[in-house]
Amino acid sequence: MEQTGDVSLTEQPSARLRIEHVGPDLPAIWPVLRRQYCRMLLRGAGDTLTEAQIVESLAAGTYRMIVGYLDDRIVGSCIYRFEERERGLACQVVGIAGWNMDVWKDPFCDYMDDVCDRAGAYCLETFARTGTAQQLKERGWRTKAILMEKRYGRQL
Repeated sequence: MEQTGDVSLTEQPSARLRIEHVGPDLPAIWPVLRRQYCRMLLRGAGDTLTEAQIVESLAAGTYRMIVGYLDDRIVGSCIYRFEERERGLACQVVGIAGWNMDVWKDPFCDYMDDVCDRAGAYCLETFARTGTAQQLKERGWRTKAILMEKRYGRQL
């Protein structure tokens, strides 16, 4: 399994996309995805989540992961979890990472809609950066909250 940076858009690549849940083969897949998730943590949730927490939660089954393959190359992945709340079961996307997101974004969204429907979840939610949030709005998502930050230039 290898990453891909070059995907020909002349033939419908999403038709060749295969999405699978990751189980015990996480140790074989994580090195391929690690750089992308570390990049995601630096750009987004890095002060609330660490790589170690992701790996531990995946190994414990608290988090779940789907991976998209184009032919035999990993092109994208999504880590999510279910949480029981007063209103019912909610599904939260913890992170997404990959290459050429335009190729796999829509099939992943459809797949996660199906996962949530089969689980009986009342919502699917995520913290998203501006560009991703706009793409999700185009797929029927709405803004639930806005996370804001003021930095002071010091680190703990």
